[in-house]
Amino acid sequence: MLSLRHVTTISLGLLLSLTGCETGATGKAPPPGQATAALASDWRADLETTRDQVKKNDPALYSELTALQPRKTRAGFPRFISKALHRPEAFAFLVDRFLTGDDPEPVRAALIEAMPATQFAF
Repeated sequence: MLSLRHVTTISLGLLLSLTGCETGATGKAPPPGQATAALASDWRADLETTRDQVKKNDPALYSELTALQPRKTRAGFPRFISKALHRPEAFAFLVDRFLTGDDPEPVRAALIEAMPATQFAF
């Protein structure tokens, strides 16, 4: 079972991927607050736009992605299983639920585990 340390590590990795940060990046830093605010608003707006487009263009997919519930594996861990997760659009739904949902820690870990299946280009 994933510990809080694992979820925190995975969460940090996700955050670095979403913001485009590189752990070994060098160079001149932008003025404090400028780049951070732009990055924070840009990717969240992109996720919201993706969710809105799916809702408008594919209501069935939207319904499936918003209603996803994890299933227990044989080992007792929650895991998200759906063909809808193999679409890049699913990433926006998983991240939104991870950031705004009130799921317990094991379900949050399952959300992160499901993200690579979306084939989203980080």
